[in-house]
Order: sequence, then C-alpha cells, then structure tokens
Amino acid sequence: MLSKIKSSYTSRFGVFIFDYDGTLAATRTAVIKCFSQTLRERFATIPMETIEAVIASGGLLEDAFARLMPGFTNTDIRNCVSRYREIYIEIDQETTVLFEGVKETLTALHREGRKIVVLSNKGRVSLETGLERFNLTHLITAILPADQNEPTKPNPEVFFRRVRPLFGGIPLSSFIMIGDTFADIAFARASNIASCWVSYGYGDAIQCLSMRPDFVIGSLRELLPSGRHASTLNC
Repeated sequence: MLSKIKSSYTSRFGVFIFDYDGTLAATRTAVIKCFSQTLRERFATIPMETIEAVIASGGLLEDAFARLMPGFTNTDIRNCVSRYREIYIEIDQETTVLFEGVKETLTALHREGRKIVVLSNKGRVSLETGLERFNLTHLITAILPADQNEPTKPNPEVFFRRVRPLFGGIPLSSFIMIGDTFADIAFARASNIASCWVSYGYGDAIQCLSMRPDFVIGSLRELLPSGRHASTLNC
C-alpha cells in the first residue's frame, strides 16, 4: 500500500544517484531503433515487444544482445555492440528528450548543495554526449558509465568501489538511488542505501515493486520540497 510522506523528505539525502535511460532521458525510441537496425543488418528480425522486455531489465548491451540472439557467438555479440554504438549517437539526437521536470529538479538539487551522480550501464560516449547535449553536465558531481574493467548495476561493488569513495565519510543513510528498472532497485537494496523507483520509466512495474523500493514517484519533480508529495511503501 502506498502512503504519502512530507515532501521535505529529500532533506535526508545528500547524494542523489540517478540512472539515465528511462529516468532522466526518454531513450526508448533510440534504443529500440538501434537494436532493430543492428540485428536487421545481421538478417535477424526481433519483435519490438521482445526488445522492450530486454530493455526493462536495465542490463548491459552485451547481455541484451546475448538474450535476444542466444545463438550468437561472443564475436557476434561484440560486433553487434560495436555497430549499435556507431549508429546510436545520431539516432539518439533525433529522437531522445528529457523527461518532464528533469532539468528543473537537478538544478534545484544542485543549488541546495546536493551531490548528483549519474550511474548508468550505458557506454561512456553515449552517456556523456547525451548529458552534454541537454546541458546537464555542470550540475553533476560524477558521471559513471559502464566500464568493462568494473562491475555494473545491480552488483553492490559498483557502489562501494565507484560511488562511495567519491564522498569520503558520508553515511549510507545520505545516499539514494533513483531509477526505473529492477537493476536500479536491486543495486540500492544490495548496497544498503535508499531506493526510489520512477514509475514513468521502462522497468517492469510488478518486478520493480516486488523489490519494495523505499519511494515511488511518477515525476522527478516529486523530489523537490515544493513539488507533490512522494510516496513511500508501507512494508
């Protein structure tokens, strides 16, 4: 059951960790187009619904292609990832927009002295290009894309190796993860930090709610003290 809490709850948190795809940016169209084109060039046609289901997990490109095409070799998958990234930037520029309230919310948090981290399983070039295009980079303390030499969400080592060292002795209770997929909520749970599921994103609602996120919001503006009240789950 969902119940309302005071909108000033955000004062609890000093570090806001945001996912990118499906949380800050509406990238679904770009992602589906890139998957479809990459696979079509390899004579594979995958239904859009299947691609969407894979996207909902919030995993890496390599894992997504392996799930979509279980018969592909490791070389096939590497080639698919390379081709996807070649075509992504142009398609992303044509189709991707920010979700409602994103820039307003990040700007307000930044002005209040909150630290903002963007933690994504997306590749570095795609992530940094998107944030720069939307003029968000100056608001962000750290941008942490996928790194082949580092673990990725939902592995809690991402937090303890890549996030927490950036903020010295700040207690775990000061961190909150905001994201739209199972990987985001599972990551927060495993890292013992607060979680906030955004219901407008691409994650599977039943799967994400089964993780019992601490908060559920329908707009990023709900993170603002002056915005609508966020919701918390009564466990």
